[in-house]
Amino acid sequence: MNRKQNIIINFICICMILGLLIPGLSVSAATEGDADQDYGSKVKNRAVYVSGNASSGDATPGQPIPIDAPDITASSAVVMDIDTGEVLYEKNAFQKTYPASTTKVMTALLAIENLKLSDTVTIESSDNELVPKTYVTMYLQSGEQLSVEDLLHALLLYSSNEVAFALARKVSGDYDSFAKLMNDTADSLGCVNTHFVTPNGIFSKDHYSCAYDMALIGCDAYKNSTFKRITTTFSYTIQPTNLNKNPRQFFTRTHLISPESRFYYKNATGGKTGYTDDGNGALVAYAERDGRRLCASIMNCDPDDDKFSDAAKIFDFCFNNYISYKPLQNFSFSDAVTNNGSSIMMTYDKVSAIKFKDYSVDRNYSVSIRNYIDTSLFKKQINFSGNDSDVLGTIDIYYDDNLVGSADIYSTLATPGDGVYINATPGDTIPKRGKADFGKPFRVIGEFFSRHKMIIILPVIVLILGGASRRYFRIKKERERRRKNRGVFKKDN
Repeated sequence: MNRKQNIIINFICICMILGLLIPGLSVSAATEGDADQDYGSKVKNRAVYVSGNASSGDATPGQPIPIDAPDITASSAVVMDIDTGEVLYEKNAFQKTYPASTTKVMTALLAIENLKLSDTVTIESSDNELVPKTYVTMYLQSGEQLSVEDLLHALLLYSSNEVAFALARKVSGDYDSFAKLMNDTADSLGCVNTHFVTPNGIFSKDHYSCAYDMALIGCDAYKNSTFKRITTTFSYTIQPTNLNKNPRQFFTRTHLISPESRFYYKNATGGKTGYTDDGNGALVAYAERDGRRLCASIMNCDPDDDKFSDAAKIFDFCFNNYISYKPLQNFSFSDAVTNNGSSIMMTYDKVSAIKFKDYSVDRNYSVSIRNYIDTSLFKKQINFSGNDSDVLGTIDIYYDDNLVGSADIYSTLATPGDGVYINATPGDTIPKRGKADFGKPFRVIGEFFSRHKMIIILPVIVLILGGASRRYFRIKKERERRRKNRGVFKKDN
């Protein structure tokens, strides 16, 4: 083997060794993680299972309630973190039930999203005629005109049923079209066992939901500032209208926020009650404490008033036993591993192509965990999607080999904001943009050999083996020649 061949083989071998030894050189193509297996392929916000948390992850009957959770009267209930969608407590979360007037949470939300508060709504005779005699009404007259603002307060505080029909007409033109809008919206939110027929929850076997779905709807509604303002209102007065010269004052039916009620709960901020003879008591309630916002969905509670006691019990349990943990607050990309067990820059398949642009994740991303959990046991795994979009992948958070959260990785070139930047994080070896990057040629070479390693390694092995064989036979031949020459020299001597 000549000198030139030796140099080429040695250079290839050195590059391969550098690709294995220098961080950031060996880059493997990223693969997307398996899709979550969820209930009915619709559950969007799954419960987190972390050491004793009640889990809705598999959405199957008989999921465990935490052993230290309080007993409640309701046959089904869910407490959901409004900001993360995590289920902190559940009891028969997906059990089919009749939501009664908690249905009006959805009606109010759709009215707020599709109408102006100053819009005028005219009551029609059908709005009153469709309400059974035993159901709550404001006794609004046909032809009476009220603002959407007035009607929303009457709907959410007083639970007036003709108001729900009036708002449905105003939004969609007719009741059936509005019911379709309700069901389409429920599907988009990830509801798994819900079908609405009326805008107010008048009993029908075809009008049903479950605690999990009503919590989803409740959380989405509470994020709307107008809905939150109205549902947290204690009392409201409708001023005289074209057909009624007297002001009409009414109070919330959510006794949790009534200071004089025996059911008063200091952390409660509002809610919507419901009751039918067939569905018993129901409640969607809200509470806030120490910056945390929770929604409780209580279904099929008999006797009816126990829904308030149940809500207070499970609110207290969740506030007292869970904390909001921010696993990425002091996160360094170099501390995490990727889905192939290597460091961050050993995964992304387009290192040279992206020119080492910055990455960021939400510094305030949080997961709810039991307050006795050792946070040092959380592990973070980086999964790049390989897509060209602004979202480059995810950082998955694990505890005890259970996936408990996932945060998107963004390109800071396209996504400004308060993020954790890879190039501004201590411990990262990638230089800041604008600085000299003496290691880049080696990373590019390493990337090339990593992506084409199977094509390159086999010929290299063949060349090495071939070279070794040739050298072996050359040495053997040289030794044989020397041996023969030694014999000749002896005779000459």
